[in-house]
Amino acid sequence: LAAWSGRLDDARGFARDPGAFDRGRPFAEGASRQDLEVLGKVARRELPLVVSAQAAFQIEALLRWRAAEQIDLVIDGAAEGGKVAPQLAAAKVPVIVDPLVYGPGGFDQLGARADNAALLAAAGVEVILSNHATHHARTLRQVAGNAVRGGMPHDAAVRAITEVPARGFGQADRGVIRAGAAADLVLWPGDPLELASRAEVVWIGGEETSLRTRQTALFEKYRTLPGTPAPALSLP
Repeated sequence: LAAWSGRLDDARGFARDPGAFDRGRPFAEGASRQDLEVLGKVARRELPLVVSAQAAFQIEALLRWRAAEQIDLVIDGAAEGGKVAPQLAAAKVPVIVDPLVYGPGGFDQLGARADNAALLAAAGVEVILSNHATHHARTLRQVAGNAVRGGMPHDAAVRAITEVPARGFGQADRGVIRAGAAADLVLWPGDPLELASRAEVVWIGGEETSLRTRQTALFEKYRTLPGTPAPALSLP
């Protein structure tokens, strides 16, 4: 945290005198101009700072540091967040959690439990659900379904993969259905958190979008191959 404080101090100094960078003033850890510009937005509370922390004591330390620095914070991980849910709610600090982290994956996750997301939501914490794997982003709704299995209200789980992450990162016009919001919508035949549900129609910016992907193209290409199905065996 001391290192982050130093970076923020540098960003504030850069904002007061951008020319100092060109004059060769040393900045923490060789920060680039782009680094200092982005951190300046964090210092001015135009962007939140995302910091990873799992253990309850780490989260408590981050909350004290955030109050001292007067910045907006998002805590990523929070495997033991349920232990300090009231403090997180009072500080209005959102958390990004994976509901499938429900056991000790390390010494900082000894208190991890399956109802972590439920405990956080019940305390009034802004919960963002994630599987922390970009190559498995398509499974996000299944992750939300596991949060419901752990006791999180269904509506809260849906908001945790739509409205809450958008609002937490300054995109309040997304993830909600209301006049003036971005018209990104999905039509489901049933519960979107159920494995059997498949998106029927998708609109991006109000325009219907094709659901054809590389996966569907490969499926169609190789669905029927020469010699398949194999002829039935004839028994003597």
